[in-house]
Amino acid sequence: HGSGSWVVCVDTPVAAVDDDGGDVEPNTAIGRRQQFDKEDFVFDLLGSVPASITSAGTIQSVDVVHLPSLAGQGLSYSLFTIEPCGINLPHVHPRATELLYVIGGKDLRTAFVEENGGRVIVNDIGMGEVTFFPEGLVHYQQNLSCETVTYISALNSEDPGVITVSTQFFRLPNEAVQGSIGQDEDKVQQLIDGLPSGPAEGHSACMVTCGL
Repeated sequence: HGSGSWVVCVDTPVAAVDDDGGDVEPNTAIGRRQQFDKEDFVFDLLGSVPASITSAGTIQSVDVVHLPSLAGQGLSYSLFTIEPCGINLPHVHPRATELLYVIGGKDLRTAFVEENGGRVIVNDIGMGEVTFFPEGLVHYQQNLSCETVTYISALNSEDPGVITVSTQFFRLPNEAVQGSIGQDEDKVQQLIDGLPSGPAEGHSACMVTCGL
């Protein structure tokens, strides 16, 4: 007031210091990376606890949840081990395209279905081959052989998301499910009670062929 002066205090982010002693703005890419120690850029995927494990196989994943330093990098990985006849249930990644590479094994059936009016794309691939599933389309993989198949999937998002079609569909209100499949409430409940976890065992013909 009067002839006095005002002193304004403003909080500002504290800059990180790089290895050369210079300041690094905390909201830049390098500033965000410097929040992490060097060990935070490594993840033991093969030795990790599976995101999903059944008698038909395992799925091990690394994404921004498992490796926070991936934030903003647009990349994640999954390692699959699918036993004979096993199936990675039909699902959707709402935020990523998936590129799949077969490490070992053969006769891995892969398929995706396009939007209404489109095609169903089915291919059987083996070791050394690659296929992909476009973002947002329903797809699956199934081991049609009598030996284990291993493959990796790279997704162009650190947070791709996954919607398993069978389980999520049946979470809709009963009237929507009953109207969609033409079954009464008791039948719908029987179907829900019988839904498998993924990876799931394959069809009986494959199981018999493989002596399982």
